[in-house]
Amino acid sequence: MLGPPGAGKGTLGARLSASLCIPHLSTGELLRAAIKGGDEDARVILSGAFVPDDVATRLILPRLDAPQGFLLDGYPRTLVQARSLAAFTPLDAVLLLELSQSTLDARLAGRRVCEACGASYHLIAAPPSVAGLCDRCGGELGLRPEEDTPEKRQVRSQLYRERTASLIGFYEATGLLRRIDSSGSPEIVAQNAEKALSAP
Repeated sequence: MLGPPGAGKGTLGARLSASLCIPHLSTGELLRAAIKGGDEDARVILSGAFVPDDVATRLILPRLDAPQGFLLDGYPRTLVQARSLAAFTPLDAVLLLELSQSTLDARLAGRRVCEACGASYHLIAAPPSVAGLCDRCGGELGLRPEEDTPEKRQVRSQLYRERTASLIGFYEATGLLRRIDSSGSPEIVAQNAEKALSAP
């Protein structure tokens, strides 16, 4: 899946994983787990920067051997990563999540994550039952420091425009790119994605 930070890749990935029975591989989750495991190379995300190509590829490629396939969220993010992935395994499709800047800004401002278990929420679209507390474990909700502070959002948006946006042309040239409107509800976006994936 391609799209700017806040486009809904994580939410869509979870829904498609459940409906299609395909493992959802989130680079962000893998990196946060790597940091907890003491991987110093992964700590670069705490500054809001993209992970170096070799680190991202080292974390992702060994996990792509599931017989039922995979759904990638956050990888590839550069042309170098895309070429490494293409050399490792073919892809069936690439989903590009598109939405307006104003909708994107509203989404980013409302994102929250449980500081204890990592469960994700949105103050408007998917709020917790009790304000500020996680439904799953009761932990406190906050901003993801590596992604959701205003400063980090600006850095990540700039990096997306400079690096990841070039992947659109790369995958369009291969015929793999499927554009979907991701401005609607999670249910509608998932329906749009499944239609795009089933299209010839």
